[in-house]
Amino acid sequence: MSQVKLFKKRPFRSHHVPAPTNGIGFDYPRQPLDVEIGSGVGLHPIQYAKTHPHRYLVAIEQTREKFEKFQRRFANHHLPNLLPVHANAISWVSHCLHDHAVDNFFFFYPNPNPKGKDFNKRWYAMPFMAKVIACLKPNGYIHLATNAEFYAVEAKTNFERVWHLETLRFERIQAGDIVPRTHFEKKYLARAQTCFDMVFKKVKT
Repeated sequence: MSQVKLFKKRPFRSHHVPAPTNGIGFDYPRQPLDVEIGSGVGLHPIQYAKTHPHRYLVAIEQTREKFEKFQRRFANHHLPNLLPVHANAISWVSHCLHDHAVDNFFFFYPNPNPKGKDFNKRWYAMPFMAKVIACLKPNGYIHLATNAEFYAVEAKTNFERVWHLETLRFERIQAGDIVPRTHFEKKYLARAQTCFDMVFKKVKT
């Protein structure tokens, strides 16, 4: 395997990020707070909210078609601990979340941007990741899943060496290992593809 590319850290200027079009108000819940970025049509958020009733999940999806499907699914459930948000995640997180407020961030099957010129569009290679990590509580977690091995290896290397997170889990998963959490995961595992499930910890300093 070729040498893994490292992100060159650049400052994230949140004051330059436009506010989300749906406003910047957010009432912090009493429950522990988790955030999912790129929640798709809502399979994981709904199941997570059901199985973690004492936690509060904000699930952000930018694509209108996916979010509308998510809303329809959400309407069929009574889940007061789940907030679907139709917004650009960078805008919403930058304007609505305080530092040290979040226990878990979920990034499940993001676009891997496989072309070399798109390296800076990968979540772990974006200045915005500094804001994500700042929003995490000490000992908070970033959960990442992908079906692209290069993305998994690159993420692990950058989270460890650039962002100074601790890798708690780096596992290859196949059909039968887990109940699929997203429609992408269900599709990839059904095709006998290997997926990668990772957890990174913000080390308390």
